[in-house]
Amino acid sequence: ADFRSIIDELSVAGFALDLDWFKPHFEFRFPVCGILERAGLSVEIRQALEPWHVLGEEGAVGGTARYVDSSLERLQVRVSGETQGRYTITCNGFALPFAPTGTFGESVAGVRYRAWHPASILHPTIAPHVPLTFDIIDTWSGRAVGGCRYHVAHPGGRGLEVFPVNAFEAEGRRLARFEAMGHTPSGTITKSTLGIALACVLLAFLTMITRSKAVPQVIGFLAMENALFFAATSATYGMPMVVEFGIALDVMVGMVILGVFFFQIRERFDSLDIRHLEQLKEE
Repeated sequence: ADFRSIIDELSVAGFALDLDWFKPHFEFRFPVCGILERAGLSVEIRQALEPWHVLGEEGAVGGTARYVDSSLERLQVRVSGETQGRYTITCNGFALPFAPTGTFGESVAGVRYRAWHPASILHPTIAPHVPLTFDIIDTWSGRAVGGCRYHVAHPGGRGLEVFPVNAFEAEGRRLARFEAMGHTPSGTITKSTLGIALACVLLAFLTMITRSKAVPQVIGFLAMENALFFAATSATYGMPMVVEFGIALDVMVGMVILGVFFFQIRERFDSLDIRHLEQLKEE
């Protein structure tokens, strides 16, 4: 955006410059690492500028030396297609602070990370953050619907001793470090939802213990069933449709049995108070 504004000002001043002339330079200096498309979103990861700090003098063989902290790198993450505010992008579990670019549905963020751990660096206690795992989080369900991983070196550990012979080989090496898979399997709110589900189970169990009427007993039973189903769906990617139909059938059969049970209690004791069941004795 800054470079575009400079080109526009030069054009107004009478210098006939076109922004398209500089696209090859832009692609050479800031190459694309990979593109991921999921849930109607397009996530583009591109290399960005990161200044390297020159450290203070240190003792070396025959004199002193000043190391350059080259352990930090930066990526640009651009997202297009997000119009409802439903999805967010995380990197290694941290939400990225996106800023709008001026184009509808498009935003951009930067990721500054430690790529490797040399002998002399700033903040030596911070370990490398690679590989970088990017997740597309559905904030409505709290799950990752897709993601990718970026490696600073060959993911298979291959050590390249020669320079690429041309731009195509360089691009191939760069694309080999990008994997359009490997996102975080669980959602960001799975732990909290499991806690809520457990609390609902305990409350339903307490309702069944403390209430003497049959109707609150059934309400407690249904609440416990819903809590268990909520825990199952929040801890996984959802259950198959056949399993969901089976659970629904079990609940329906249980409701029919409880209805018959209510009818028999009312016919026998003219009340739905389950304390009357204590009078039943085997003959």
